[in-house]
Amino acid sequence: MRVKNKLFSALFCVLTALPLVFFTFNFYTKSKVKQAKFDQSTRWPSTEGKLLGAIVATGFRPVQDETEPRQYYYPKVGYVYYVDGIQYLGQRYAIEDNWYSTPEAAEAVLNELRQQDSLAVYYDPNSPSESVLKTGGFNAMGSFWLFAACGIAFVGIPLVCTVVKFGSDKGMGVV
Repeated sequence: MRVKNKLFSALFCVLTALPLVFFTFNFYTKSKVKQAKFDQSTRWPSTEGKLLGAIVATGFRPVQDETEPRQYYYPKVGYVYYVDGIQYLGQRYAIEDNWYSTPEAAEAVLNELRQQDSLAVYYDPNSPSESVLKTGGFNAMGSFWLFAACGIAFVGIPLVCTVVKFGSDKGMGVV
């Protein structure tokens, strides 16, 4: 009877691990693409631009273990810039929205922009209509490795303990 329970435990860990491995691979791929975009933007050339408008926008995002989505604030901008004599309109502050928990924090970012006579606009040389005012971004791969470590601990540790215990019960000399 104990052998069946141990086999069931090992099988459960393996079956739990399969979707986790798939999700981790998917998360890794998305993180890698996002990190590449952040890194590329730090090498984009810049040109002078002019701020046309700036407001604090509001968004909502779901939060685990909360019934209501959480409200957040981010800077929404409009600016004009020229590349090789062609006029472009930009609307992105950064590659990915910078979320702030208070409207005052987002407003502080916009106040810095409003005080400047001209802005440094960073644009993709392969697609000049793609531009930002702030290059780079958070370490997307750091989030992946944290997730992967938690997944390994969640599935790997019970699986190893089950295999080691199963081996010792069978007299295989595994401690």
